[in-house]
Formats: sequence, structure tokens, C-alpha cells
Amino acid sequence: MRRFDLLRSSLLLLSVGLLLLNDFVLKAAFHNGLTGKLSDVAGLSAFTIFWCAIWPRHMRTVGVCITALFIFWKSPYASGAIDAANAILPFAIGRTVDYTDLIALPVIWLVCGNANRLPLVDTGRIGVWLMAGVCLFAFTATSSIDEHKIARVSELTRPATDADIQSLFDRVAEQQGLECHTCDLPSLGRSYWSKAPPLVLLHLSFDANQPQRLYFDVSALTFNEKLPAVDRQRVDRVAEAVEAALKADFPSLELLPWTAPQSRRLWIDLRLGPVAAPAGDALSAAGDYGRATAIMDEVAHRYGLRGSGGGYFLDAVLPRLKITSFDISADGERVVWIDAWPEQFARQQVLTDELLRRFRQAFGEDRVLRRDDG
Repeated sequence: MRRFDLLRSSLLLLSVGLLLLNDFVLKAAFHNGLTGKLSDVAGLSAFTIFWCAIWPRHMRTVGVCITALFIFWKSPYASGAIDAANAILPFAIGRTVDYTDLIALPVIWLVCGNANRLPLVDTGRIGVWLMAGVCLFAFTATSSIDEHKIARVSELTRPATDADIQSLFDRVAEQQGLECHTCDLPSLGRSYWSKAPPLVLLHLSFDANQPQRLYFDVSALTFNEKLPAVDRQRVDRVAEAVEAALKADFPSLELLPWTAPQSRRLWIDLRLGPVAAPAGDALSAAGDYGRATAIMDEVAHRYGLRGSGGGYFLDAVLPRLKITSFDISADGERVVWIDAWPEQFARQQVLTDELLRRFRQAFGEDRVLRRDDG
């Protein structure tokens, strides 16, 4: 077999097509364990064929390298490499730490063992290079996180109390269809969210002491797909409404764009609903949520975070370390995010490990998955 011949194989075309269909359509529609495993099978098949096409005389070496790389990728030890890559890439890479995904490993050796017998399609030279480009897109785009965020900080032009700021943000949130998510005082960190899609989060921090610094951000994100324009427009509208309300109440107020230091996000998937529960388990989804929230309360407060109900912050004015929780699917899946600035990475790691340990004790290994991104 000549070099690059496998880029014309019908199996590569099928694998890449299935990978793109699954990650851009099926995951968004169903978001379950089957779509996750389908990505691993299709992705490993396409990735192995691609590298066998580059080095057709070293297929055994390709198989060994991809096997080792996939095991490493699915382990917590890859977090450092992901952090380093996200520091320089124009997009974020994310992955799920889930050792059950290793059941897809035989695909690598099935491809390597049968590569010389795969049927080829006569695509010509242009088709070969086009297929190489599609492969590179599929290998990177399907692991991305797309977020649209607007953050502002300001010094208020006149004295204001917690009650003043809370009343203003409550009013804007109601007008924009947002509900209180973390219902603490603004000086402790307060947040609002839209329960119905698109999922938009408004976070507020306020220093009631001098100087009276106010910080807020509005954001929306998607996993493994491009954030729709309607979601970006919703974020823009909420941010504009907050700015207009602030300027109406505080004449001459100057709101400045604010960018946080390069942060790291760790997150945990909890499958709490009755679909994920074993047969005969009498716990309701609400009961599971209560247990999960109690664990978050205890762990967050032990490590010095304030807040409750799934929103916890190390400090009120700017979120150097925070835990945020969302329910994102009808079958009871909850996502817990742990965000940190570089100075808090050590505490973030300890806190995340403690949450993982406690969640797994409470719900079992198969219902708790860890992910990482930069």
C-alpha cells in the first residue's frame, strides 16, 4: 500500500462522517452514554486510519502509540497537558475522564490488522487532500467549548447598599426572564440563570465597603458545538439591560471591560435522575439533588467558600475560586463547575478531588464523571 492511500478508504469516510454527525447533531439531541461511546469508536477508527495512511509501513507502531495516547487522554494525568495546550491554542480543549471509554480500544487493532484490506474510493489527488483537511477539522472541532461572555467592573459614583444593588439586579433579571440561582446578598456573590434554553448565567459581586466596586458578568456556552447566534444575542441583551439600569441609577457611571487572569475549569458530571439509578432504588431525583447539594455545601464551606444552593465563591468582589452547579437535562444530569485563577489552582485541585470522592461514595463510580478544560 502506498502512502496516503488510506485517506481514500470508505471506512475513513464513514468514520469521519459518523464522528461529525454524532458530535454536532446526536449529542445535542440525546446527550447520553451511547453518544459518548459512539464518539470514541468513530474517532478512534478515523484517527487510526489517518495515521496509518501517514505511515503505512509502521502500522503496529501506530497502534501502540494511539493505544497509549488514548489511555493517557482518558486519565487525570492528561490535565497538565490540556492546561498547557489551552494556554496557547485559540480554542479550548475538553475531555471526559471516564475509564469505561477504554472499551473502544479494540477498534485501533481491528483497523491496524485490516488496513491493507480496506476498500478504497477513487477520489483523485484533490480528494485525498480534502479528506485530510476534513479529518483534522473533525479531530479538533469535536472537542471544543464555545463560550460567549461579557464582564464589566466599575466604581459606583455614589454610596449604595446591598439592598440597593440587589433590587436593581432583581428587577433586570425578571425583565430578562432570569431566575435567582444563588440567592445570597450581592456582597456575598449573587447569580441568576435562565432555566429554559438558551442557558444564560448572570453573576454579580459587590463590595459594599469603600471603594464600592461592582462586578458582573453574563455568559453562555456549549460543549462540542458552536454557540448559536441566538444565545450570543441573548447574552448581549442581558448585559445591555444591566448596563442601562446601572447608568440610570448611577449617573456618570463608567463600566469598564474586565478580563480575568487565565483560569482553569474542572467539572464533574453527576447522573442523579431515576434513569441513572439502579433497579429498586427508591431515591427520587429530588432526593439525589438534596444529597449532592449537601455534599457541595459541606465541602465548599470546609475550604472557605461562601454561598449555597450550588453557587459558592471564595470572595465576593471577583471570583478567584468558585463552584457553580447546573441541571442540564431532563433525565437528571447535573454539571458542577469548579473555576479558579492560577493562585488558587492548588486549592481547586484538592477541592475537586474531595468532591469526586464524596460524590462517588454517595452515588457510585458509574454515576460520577470528571472532565477538564483550560
